[in-house]
Amino acid sequence: MCDTNSSISAYAILIGINAYQEKPLEGSVRDVQRMQKHLEKMSTSIQIQMLTATRSQDPEAQTLREPQHLWPTHQNVISALTRVASSTKPGDIVYIHYSGHGTRMGPYHSHSNWSTGDLALVLLDERNKGREKYLHGAVLAYHLKQMVDKGLVVTLVLDCCFSATVYRADDSRTRYLPYKPDPLSATTTLTETLPEEKTVSSEYRDACMLPNWLIDPDGYAILAACGPHELAKEIDPGTGQMQGALSYFLLSFLEISGLGARHDIIHKYLGSKFREMRVHEQSPVLYGNRNQAFFHQSKFEDSGPIIPIIVNRDASLLLSAGDAHGVRMGDCFGVRRVKLAENSHREQSVSIRVVEVGGLTSRVELLEGTLTPQPGRFATGLPRAYLQKYPVRLASDLANLHELLAALEAQSIRCHTDEEQPYSLYLAMNNNNRYEIYDRSGVDLQTIEHLPDMVQGETDLGSISNILKHLMRYRFTRELSNGASSESFQESFDAHFISPSGEMCGPEHLIETDEGVKHHLVVTNKGKAALYVYVYNLGFSWQIVNISRGCEVVPPPNPDLGFRELRRRIATEVPRELKEKGIRECEDMIKVLITSQPTSFDLLELPKLSKVESVRKSTSRATTIRSSEYGHTGASENWAALNFPIRTFATE
Repeated sequence: MCDTNSSISAYAILIGINAYQEKPLEGSVRDVQRMQKHLEKMSTSIQIQMLTATRSQDPEAQTLREPQHLWPTHQNVISALTRVASSTKPGDIVYIHYSGHGTRMGPYHSHSNWSTGDLALVLLDERNKGREKYLHGAVLAYHLKQMVDKGLVVTLVLDCCFSATVYRADDSRTRYLPYKPDPLSATTTLTETLPEEKTVSSEYRDACMLPNWLIDPDGYAILAACGPHELAKEIDPGTGQMQGALSYFLLSFLEISGLGARHDIIHKYLGSKFREMRVHEQSPVLYGNRNQAFFHQSKFEDSGPIIPIIVNRDASLLLSAGDAHGVRMGDCFGVRRVKLAENSHREQSVSIRVVEVGGLTSRVELLEGTLTPQPGRFATGLPRAYLQKYPVRLASDLANLHELLAALEAQSIRCHTDEEQPYSLYLAMNNNNRYEIYDRSGVDLQTIEHLPDMVQGETDLGSISNILKHLMRYRFTRELSNGASSESFQESFDAHFISPSGEMCGPEHLIETDEGVKHHLVVTNKGKAALYVYVYNLGFSWQIVNISRGCEVVPPPNPDLGFRELRRRIATEVPRELKEKGIRECEDMIKVLITSQPTSFDLLELPKLSKVESVRKSTSRATTIRSSEYGHTGASENWAALNFPIRTFATE
């Protein structure tokens, strides 16, 4: 039993549709019925509304099994969303699960996705029995925004797909219907419904990528069955009954973990299961706040970033991280199983070692212990071998020098006191009895700015070690590039920025701009396979933040299918803390990572290095969302990393 906090109410809207005139489905209603049973089993306090459509057992009957007021019509779904938004209070939990057909339409609104088009859910039309009526993605987003703005914690699961490639597929298991413009199924005019566009608050980042849906990305999480170019399928898991692949594996995970797991852990589990089970047509995608818990029950054990372990059919182990993530030969990781902290028990210690590094994955072997066939295994810890690339020189007159050397070596940091040996960072004491760190990457030593105030006698050695390691990780990501990337992959894309005046800026070209000015990042796919794009801001406070909130999928351009180049607006600002010191400009680095298959780069992420306390936490936590995790078996592991430096000038 997993009871929710008595002061917090929980609501669930479960929508499942089998009874379509065209391409009826078998497992959608079963998906939400199973979810309903599980939610009721885990907590008696969740208020659940079911809207389902099941064909009558009488083939001559033109009606559904369910009473009409429980049909998943456009009107009933909108009413359910509106009712929950109006009857809840800040902090309440809302879970929405949709299983059925999805479709995709071309962009037509300022909030549209102009790269791949917009989603729509295929509901029933309350006025025309047997007909469908679309719930456009922008309208759904508007209702989600009302909830998020009210302070609700929202989770949306979409077990459907929006891929136009299904036009050429005749598969009754695929949850997609081609978009058909029809006045009878049109929604109200979106421009009358949606809010005006505004710049999103950048409290958590100095560079912000303006989202299309205008929802606070920290207030919701959306778990979708697949990307815009993929197929969401129904599967028979061996029971003789069809179910949505996403819904089935999601519920399997919840039965292991309870309702309190973070969305990023759920997402990574789903990706690994899809790969293990050879569900090649789809890769689940996570949007929004990945650190949000499924039902906001914070008892889930938080051990920081985790890496899925994939067990191949030959029992070999594959780590879902490789060269692009900083993994090196000999890196070692712990292994843990997903569980709630309240149900945890002492497990046998298991560790693995990297024996072969690929671009995006690595082969690992057991170092100690044994792995049981239980599901939900993850690697824990961070890569350490690459830290050897950045040796630290310590001033020979530092107090507690031997203890500090030992603390650094315990963190796998090379260190010495010999000025004749190579070093990247130099730790010394200034005249004010404060530690200072210098950068040796240039010709001369440069003082590293914007660090926590490290007073001798008040700063413990562990904090100093953490700060040095933080700087090393930041520098590694800044310098990250792939000299071994194939020429064909390099030729498969083009990436550049476009200024408001139309000037194009390629990688390594310094962009100078006033704060708030919107530039466009444009990524064009010139190849024949989908590309996956991740956009990071490396800020002045030594933070590395995923400003795209995860992964952007860029299919090969196809006007007939509505696939175009990726175009995203980015604006930068001079942080308030710099302005308060009289500093009127700052530099950011926009890091664009492009891969040939989905992955996750949360191992690279860092919080702001604003105070020692935050650094201590940084080793056990990462920020961000929206990532799609896993590729197909045998897929290439190509990747590229591009740097776009931006100098921003204050205007106030």
